[in-house]
Amino acid sequence: MSLVKHKFRIRDGSLTESKDWYARFTYKGKAHYFSTRTPNKTLAAKIESKKLQELIEQAELGLLKSVSIKVALDKYIQSMSYSKENNNIRNHCNKLMGFKQGIRCASTERREIKVHGLDPNRAFDSISMGDIQHLVMARRSEGSSNATILHELSTLNQAIKLNKKIGNPVPALSLPDIKKDNQLRPFKGRLRYLSREEEVRLLAALDPENYFAGFGALTTDDIYTFRRDMYDLVIVLLDTGARYSEAAGLPWESIDLKNKTIALYRSKVNNESTLQMTARVHKVLTRRFENRRENQKFVFESQSGTARRYAPGAFVRACKRCGIEGITLHSLRHTFASRVVQAGLSLVEIQNLLGHASPITSLRYAHLAPNQAASKAVMVLDKFNGEAQASA
Repeated sequence: MSLVKHKFRIRDGSLTESKDWYARFTYKGKAHYFSTRTPNKTLAAKIESKKLQELIEQAELGLLKSVSIKVALDKYIQSMSYSKENNNIRNHCNKLMGFKQGIRCASTERREIKVHGLDPNRAFDSISMGDIQHLVMARRSEGSSNATILHELSTLNQAIKLNKKIGNPVPALSLPDIKKDNQLRPFKGRLRYLSREEEVRLLAALDPENYFAGFGALTTDDIYTFRRDMYDLVIVLLDTGARYSEAAGLPWESIDLKNKTIALYRSKVNNESTLQMTARVHKVLTRRFENRRENQKFVFESQSGTARRYAPGAFVRACKRCGIEGITLHSLRHTFASRVVQAGLSLVEIQNLLGHASPITSLRYAHLAPNQAASKAVMVLDKFNGEAQASA
């Protein structure tokens, strides 16, 4: 083992040496030569010894070399590149490392917002239960819901599983204990969906033909298009019951305007449904088809021509303008389900329309169905009470 100053030739032909020390040693017949990145010789010697010790541990004890949190999370993002949820996964990973993307409005560029996170350069396997507890506490102080925190922890858990499979050291975390100790359970209160009156108000707030204070007059094509896209997307979600990712990734090849059908592939449950278009969905898709650009693949696309990403900003602002609370884009799926259930469709039919993998999932809408048993019970009791009074 030895420490040397690296010598190199500069442009004028003269030789010079580096400020930092370089370590040089041979282990098991292989030469190792690397910069210690420090001009301090004592510190450089410690770095050299540590490197040699790591090589011995890997070779003799089978110990794995640690990777940074950033490298580990990047591996998981890369492994999920095929998924339509890749953008959400990337956002969760970025948030774990301390930053998130701000809301983009029209042509404005997004900016990074600093949040609590883990040091990206730390060893992935050094993450402790204390780190995760602080993360949960910080997310709550930042205003994140239980569901949002659970999504972030799920992303971390999947990253741990992947890195374990590929041979990287991983942290020993008990995420179920974190969830239990912090009572991290998704809210399962009243099922929220739009009333008819709320739908009218929401569509009026989204309609690009309407002017309202706070957004500005329609002076540019990009603002009009931005608002038109969200209005059209909401119509499709309301009248098909599709998940956001399903509608946002809808290709034109799945649209049959002549027969008024949509072949909707549901990646979450890996099945496909053929849906009939309502009159207003047909009108929206016909207009978009006539105005599409050449070789446009998706009905709703991003600026780069890919499937539309999750961008709820315009929807959230519209709800705020018209005074609607407790509604998300997923609530439009609940709205569709509630209306067809109340119209008398069976839960089996609801399962087919919504693409649920199990009928158990459709049972959450059962309380909205007309209660035929209750009506029959009233008839029986009224008849019984009438006969009792007649005999009295």
